[in-house]
Order: sequence, then C-alpha cells, then structure tokens
Amino acid sequence: MPCNTAHFFLKVLQKNITIPILNMITATADAVCERGLDTVGLLATDGTLKSGIYHDALASHHIKTITPSPPYQKILMDAIYLGVKAGNLHYRKETALRFILKDMRSRGAQGFILGCTELPLLFTQIAGYEFIDPTRILAQKAIASIGKKVRRE
Repeated sequence: MPCNTAHFFLKVLQKNITIPILNMITATADAVCERGLDTVGLLATDGTLKSGIYHDALASHHIKTITPSPPYQKILMDAIYLGVKAGNLHYRKETALRFILKDMRSRGAQGFILGCTELPLLFTQIAGYEFIDPTRILAQKAIASIGKKVRRE
C-alpha cells in the first residue's frame, strides 16, 4: 500500500482481507533504526502527522520524531497540494523547503522521512541532508518478500 496516510487503516484492512499487506511505516522505522538515527524529522501531510502512525512506529525503536512548526507545515502542505498533486512541478519552493529542513535540523533531526509519496519529487534535489524515502523502502521490501535480491544504492 504505497500511501503513508492510508496506513492509519492498515489494521482494519488486514482484518478484512486474506493477503498480507506490507507495512511501509514499520519498514521505514526499521530502516531509520538500521541507519543508527535517534532523532528524525517527519515531513508529511497533516493527516499523516495527526494519525501518529510514524510517531508510534518510531517510538517503538526509541527514536524521537520532530515535525515542522505550523507555518512550515503550511508551506509543506502547499508544496504537496498546490505543487505536486496539482501537477505543477515548477512549484518548487526550494528556499522555503530548505528553511524547513534547517529549522528541524537545529532541533535535532539527523535525517528526514519523506512521509508522503509526493515529497521525493520536492526534496531529493536538495543536497546536504539525509532523506529516508518510505516508498523506496516499501519497494525494496516487496522485492525481498518474493525472494529476490534487492539492489542497494
């Protein structure tokens, strides 16, 4: 299920179907733990933040989660909805996005979870930060789950 927010409903979905669903959220928390990070910035939609799904998964590994301050969260939401989701790939607010990262780093973020499938399109061109892409992690987990070798970067 390659949607971060939809994982809020994962337990209910799994109870009503017989096939397993790979959990992108716990796989991402595992990956953060494997990288040795103890504090991460979570960049995500309001719904994902409010659901607490990442906070819970990361807390199970004793990893602290930092989120954008309200004005920066608004900038992030605009970049997601007025930019990528609207098909406006020229909506880059790179300077504002860098301010978000800088602020979160100053509060202890060692890396940043791109907790919305649209965010890699906005952030991966920004150098100097460690980004964790849950969609990539989910794809790697799906490949591994069928017994195939996962190519690491």
